[in-house]
Amino acid sequence: MLFRSTKCKSGKLDWSFDGSFESRSGGPSLDPAWGEGTFQNEARHRYFQSLSKTGYKFSQGNGLKVDESRCIKTPKKYSILMDVLLDKTDNWRALLTTEEWSGNGMYVNENYQLRPTTLACDQEPIRPGRYYKFGMTRTDKGVVTLYLNGYACATGKPTSADGYKLDPEHAVFLRGQHGASSGGYVKRIQVWDSSLSDKKMLEANSCTLPPQDKTCEKTIVYSPSYRRYRADSIRWNQAMGYYYFGRPDLNARYGWQPYRQPTWGRPWVADNSGAWLQIDLTKKQSIFGVVTRGDGYNGYYVKTYKVRVSDNARTWQDVECGRIFDGNKNHHDKVTAMFRYPVKARYVRIYPESGRYIGMRAGVVLCEPACEKGELDYRLTSSSLASFTSGASLDPAWGTGTFHKTKGYRFHKDKGLDLDETGCLKNSKQYTMLIDVSLDQVDKTRSIFTSSDWNKGDNGIVVVDGILQLKPTDLSCKEKILSHHYYTIGLEREAKDGNVTLSINGYPCGTGKPTSSDGFALGTSGMTFVRGAYSQSASGYVKQIRMWAKDIGIKEIQAKTGCKPAPQVTSGCKRTTIYAPDVSKYRVSSIAHRRQLGDYWFGRPDLNARYGWAPATWRHGTLTGKPEWVQIDVGRKATVAGIVIQIGRAHV
Repeated sequence: MLFRSTKCKSGKLDWSFDGSFESRSGGPSLDPAWGEGTFQNEARHRYFQSLSKTGYKFSQGNGLKVDESRCIKTPKKYSILMDVLLDKTDNWRALLTTEEWSGNGMYVNENYQLRPTTLACDQEPIRPGRYYKFGMTRTDKGVVTLYLNGYACATGKPTSADGYKLDPEHAVFLRGQHGASSGGYVKRIQVWDSSLSDKKMLEANSCTLPPQDKTCEKTIVYSPSYRRYRADSIRWNQAMGYYYFGRPDLNARYGWQPYRQPTWGRPWVADNSGAWLQIDLTKKQSIFGVVTRGDGYNGYYVKTYKVRVSDNARTWQDVECGRIFDGNKNHHDKVTAMFRYPVKARYVRIYPESGRYIGMRAGVVLCEPACEKGELDYRLTSSSLASFTSGASLDPAWGTGTFHKTKGYRFHKDKGLDLDETGCLKNSKQYTMLIDVSLDQVDKTRSIFTSSDWNKGDNGIVVVDGILQLKPTDLSCKEKILSHHYYTIGLEREAKDGNVTLSINGYPCGTGKPTSSDGFALGTSGMTFVRGAYSQSASGYVKQIRMWAKDIGIKEIQAKTGCKPAPQVTSGCKRTTIYAPDVSKYRVSSIAHRRQLGDYWFGRPDLNARYGWAPATWRHGTLTGKPEWVQIDVGRKATVAGIVIQIGRAHV
């Protein structure tokens, strides 16, 4: 076979494989010296089935060679760009080699790399059956840069193979020594006799990168309300927010499924032409990565995906020039994919790229914002672990629980929440903490709040056989903690003298100056909620956690908990008496069976009555509705020292 050779234009070779091996810019033609393949220029793409495979189809070992010497005059500097799909990406699969490089050069071995150097694009695996644009440049100073789809992914100054100066007379594409090759498709190969800049390489790949931002020391996982999500479609044409298929927020119970699924039971590749899920961050922010989970209803999950970002939800830019990110291997675990560099944008779109069926919950990794006025506020009835006042997010480090819109965050035994508060609470010697929690178990020792700095997590606020205390001190509260009841537990430490106050529902029940655990100053290892050392934990719900970087005082604690304590007397009394007036001095919220106050069976709350009082919501010994109450009129202002109750005989 004879190949025509003409003078190349502008020092560039451009083989587009449109039915021939000729360069569109002139110069030598490629030579299929080891066997000719076929040209496939008709797209065979079907939705969710396979990628369009076009270009020149080559078999393993049947590469292409060329003498570029008439066009590439300066082998010290050059640029190469190849648009290739490989059938196999394991082991060594050659892209470009030369005799001068002794068979080394541009290779794929799970990752794109320059063999045998350490230059490798190791953050993205090269997947078989996908098109990639492999780029390489060399400057006249010997600096070599590798590009993947236009994105610079590795750079250095190799010394082997004579610094990888190009041997234009013996360049070989897609064929390596000793079987180091793959079959596949090639759409285009371009060679320049100059070293393209990063900007020019992006242009050659038709890639426009989103604005990059600076890094930060700490990040958070952000998952907004479902109202901040959009999708191309939702299963059964339901609206966003539909419980089973319209809840893509990361901590939702089920997730999002699109209207259109892949052909049942067959693997698919969407190539950004199918479903998408969008997150609105409400303003431009530094985005460090994406966190995904599968769908909790059918167990669907996405194995790989691409990400695009935008400032206006109209014009979109690929993250890292269309990098394929690894997704999930099951439907329940959270998987984080970090970008090489943070990007600045408001909207994030995730395009499922491969899997069996599409089901997803997702969030984004953001730079941890400064907390507002030294306060952290976690409202867990909102299905989010992020603080409403910015700052660090809670981390379910030992396993994710579930959210309930009124009960809060459901945690299981030994699966508490971790928090690095050091970015907000700067002074470890003063703080205030309130946690609204309900425990399923209150026997034995059940931890509520601790820190690794406090005797390796063994000390802190605990419930021991129903009594709230600060372990291992003698600070405790007399009120019995009941299971399945919500309590707002408080801990405050004063900076001046190290005084610590323990409170329940805003009422101070224990105060002192402990010496153990460094006086319970906050350490640098972070905080742990509802998980103790040595499995000293319970299951339950937590509605809200609030923290302040100061001791706000007991009056402020009572205001925030809604506690309005009755006036207290400064001195006690020498003797007490039990006051039990007749039934006319009583008022009640309701009476069972709509009876009247004074009814023999259910309307006698007076202490010495034979039976007693039962409210309208009483069922088999349990209150099933609104809070109920009994009121006693003592006839005048008096010092009340306590309450005496007795169970009615008919209601035992």
